[in-house]
Amino acid sequence: KDEGPELSKAPSGAPVDLPELPEPDELWHPIARDWSLSLRESGQAVFYQPSDWAMARYAAELMSRGLNSDRPPNGQYV
Repeated sequence: KDEGPELSKAPSGAPVDLPELPEPDELWHPIARDWSLSLRESGQAVFYQPSDWAMARYAAELMSRGLNSDRPPNGQYV
């Protein structure tokens, strides 16, 4: 019986060979900054491609704008 593709498991703890990543924007809301930094410490980061890091930066920017806004969340951003 074919078992399918081999599964890859994410290591625990921060990966050692991450690409050089920009620091979170100093103007971001603290929650967005913390979330962005936490991605670097996640074992799943070993699977991230450049487009994943770019999407995370975009998500952190939107998160920050939403958290800093007086208006309710807007689903059109996502």
